[in-house]
Amino acid sequence: MPDIVRRTRPGLIPKGWGHQEAGAAANRQSAFRSLLLLLCSSLQLLLGPAGAEAAPPPIRNWESLVHPLQISARQVAVQAVSLADRRIVFEHQADQHLLPASLLKVVTSFVALKRLGPYYHFTTEVFGQPGLKDGTLPGNIWIKGNGDPYLVPEKLYLLAQKIRETGVRRINGGIGVDNGYFQPVVERFCLDGLCDRPYNPVVCATALNFNTVSLLLRVSEATAASVPFEVFPHGDYVLLDNQVKAGVADAETQERRIEAHPEGLSADGRERIRLSGQISASSGEVVEVRVNANDPVSFLARSLKTILGEMGVSVRGGVQRVGTVPANAHKLAEYQSPPLKDILYGLNRYSNNFMAEMLLRALGAEEKGIPGSAEKGVAVVGETLAALGIAGSDLELAGGSGLSRQCRLTVRALTSVLVAAYHDPEIGPEFVASLATGGEEGTLRRRGKRLANPSRIRGKTGSLSDVVGFAGYVANVDGRIHALV
Repeated sequence: MPDIVRRTRPGLIPKGWGHQEAGAAANRQSAFRSLLLLLCSSLQLLLGPAGAEAAPPPIRNWESLVHPLQISARQVAVQAVSLADRRIVFEHQADQHLLPASLLKVVTSFVALKRLGPYYHFTTEVFGQPGLKDGTLPGNIWIKGNGDPYLVPEKLYLLAQKIRETGVRRINGGIGVDNGYFQPVVERFCLDGLCDRPYNPVVCATALNFNTVSLLLRVSEATAASVPFEVFPHGDYVLLDNQVKAGVADAETQERRIEAHPEGLSADGRERIRLSGQISASSGEVVEVRVNANDPVSFLARSLKTILGEMGVSVRGGVQRVGTVPANAHKLAEYQSPPLKDILYGLNRYSNNFMAEMLLRALGAEEKGIPGSAEKGVAVVGETLAALGIAGSDLELAGGSGLSRQCRLTVRALTSVLVAAYHDPEIGPEFVASLATGGEEGTLRRRGKRLANPSRIRGKTGSLSDVVGFAGYVANVDGRIHALV
């Protein structure tokens, strides 16, 4: 069940969509993460000063760093490559096939930049029946996207405003959602059988707010009897049974006590969710719980209807289940996403699974034809890596985010991608900028603070319940940069 709780403003890139392990397994993985980052930190020192006579560090020094990792894990693979001369500084089991987890996003992002370009935009369009008269539009409207992974509520407001600017004040029909750009039209991820966890996304071509609903608990307004809440984005999609009580739980324990329980869909496509647990004043002003929208068509259509209503545009009908735009419909409005380079900033820094899977399918549609699919996207990735000289035997691709236990990569393949991206003048700066910086925002924020020079590390972390990894760039004390996986 989804129990990811955070205290952030709605509409931002969701943070921390990872497993919430408990007990000994969590302790092992925590220790392994610490050791892996210790390896990054030590790399800065081991490589020493620059100079023609500078020698590579003795192998025994590297092995002394790898050995503690082997205590915590059954399989360990490492490769470090100097970006100045592409020399392999050190490697250990570099050709071993391992689960990449979220390190796969490094590959997906690289291929997207290479094939689509840093300034590629996703487009979301709204169509209506012809015949607007006196502010009234006959029939239905349809919203159709081409896989925008960042259509957040603020952007839907902009799209609704553009509809209003056409003179529409009443829509006699309902709202349909055309998801034909992807096939299948809706996909639900279910890694390790934990289908309702927010890190297991629901993917479709026209998706709002990462296909997630935010339940905002107003802690500052709580009484002994109830805790007020708000559903974001606004709309009537959620039927919420709020059983959360105000209590004396501290901020550390309340995250485990608040849980969201999806309880199915109503006949008209609304989702029943029960919230349970206890919350305290020490939890902050607002606590947010994210839940996947299991009927993304109803979620988007109802949200758009509510937003249009707030702008003075009434919609007479409801959700239209036949979501294909008719041939005689005309375009009312369109919205273009931020450029791909900006979208990748959020995808990689916050390790957003939904965005990676959307991007893979959009790649497939652009390069192999509509409809896009995971299979087409994987084919594009394979072709792009082959052009770099990465052998097919170095990878077994499945998906774009790493939410698969069928996917395998070697650290040699990952390092090759990092080296190629860094030296590519067309995409290199954008690719590097998308990665988290040690000690700053993103997945390296807390982990990087434990390092001596956190700002010298740019990278991507990856983890499953039994996997942890790092892929990125590390600079030594005099600024020489190395790719490290």
